[in-house]
Amino acid sequence: ERRKIEHDNAVRDLSRRHEQVVRDLKGEKIAMEECHDQVVRELKGKCSDLKAGHSGLKGSYSDALNWAYSETTVQRDHWLEKGHTDEYADAMGSLLNTFKHIIKDLRTGTVGESIEVRFDLQDDDGRSVTTDHDEVLMPYWRELANALIHWSEYHAGEEALHVIICCVETPNAVLDVLSLAMKRSKVRAF
Repeated sequence: ERRKIEHDNAVRDLSRRHEQVVRDLKGEKIAMEECHDQVVRELKGKCSDLKAGHSGLKGSYSDALNWAYSETTVQRDHWLEKGHTDEYADAMGSLLNTFKHIIKDLRTGTVGESIEVRFDLQDDDGRSVTTDHDEVLMPYWRELANALIHWSEYHAGEEALHVIICCVETPNAVLDVLSLAMKRSKVRAF
């Protein structure tokens, strides 16, 4: 009888320890599931942020490509019909190409420490000539402004960009477009 009592006590003790181990394991399982769920929520949030960033970046590149391919090139004749010289028309062609290269470099993040929009023409005395503003330039100014913002959001990091505009007339319409972009961009000097 004594052995039976000892045996029963040992079985009860083992049963209690087993139940305690099961409770402990269930508690650990619940804690691990909660931790797992928290990690999954955090990863889903990060994934959503990355998707949103990717979508914005993709849209921005798409917008830039649409602009680059849809923007009609201003023909040389446009400047000649306005009474300008062949040299002026050539310099305007170079200026428009400069806009396109700067915009591409800003969009792709390959721009250096500064960008320079320069009209490069001298008069007979060797003095720099300033371009007249023309409405056909406004899409270029707007896209430059968009590219500055894009560069600041996706490529700048801690860097700031020096923007130089030389010998190009910038009336209020242009300054309005650029000033909004400058406020949203990492531009060191303008």
